[in-house]
Amino acid sequence: MCDKSLQELRARNRYVKRIAYSVNFRGLGATDSNDHYSVTIRLKSRAIPAGTIWAARNNTLEIAIPLRKLNFDQDLFAQVQTKLMNLTVDNTGWQEVEFGGSGKQ
Repeated sequence: MCDKSLQELRARNRYVKRIAYSVNFRGLGATDSNDHYSVTIRLKSRAIPAGTIWAARNNTLEIAIPLRKLNFDQDLFAQVQTKLMNLTVDNTGWQEVEFGGSGKQ
């Protein structure tokens, strides 16, 4: 089992230093459990939680998701919030995360 999965997020425009990007993940597994994991990234700064592996270039943001922290067995969804000075500027809907042709690893 892979420890991390690299996921890519593309925006319409370039990523901006003043904006904080919160990427929220939700794993849907058994009917009584929902797992959550969130990463907040601000360009030219460290990500929260510390140690998160990420890279940004132009309008693409890549994040290494620590799959062991998400105990999911069926579906994984992601949502992105953009904030400027703690004010939400944009909020995407939940999108299913695909893990390539071989399924979840």
